[in-house]
Amino acid sequence: MEGFPSPAGRGVREEGLANAGPHPNPPPEGEEAGTLETTIKFKRAPNDDLLNNVLRVLQESGAVIRSVETERATLLDVLQSYEKEREGRVP
Repeated sequence: MEGFPSPAGRGVREEGLANAGPHPNPPPEGEEAGTLETTIKFKRAPNDDLLNNVLRVLQESGAVIRSVETERATLLDVLQSYEKEREGRVP
């Protein structure tokens, strides 16, 4: 997360940034033309504080958070991840 202080000390690991670039639409009134719109994606365990920690780091760094979306893994996702783990093991 370039331009933001490292959140690693707060239990936040950088998992990935996606779609970082200039704001695709004219910026809302009061925002500069160089404003970046960024999507941050990361994985977390159930009932952990990672989402709260990430949001806190971003807000303390001056980021404007427009929305937060969460996704639950489907049973198929879980089964595929177990399958990948087993394939990666050497008997």
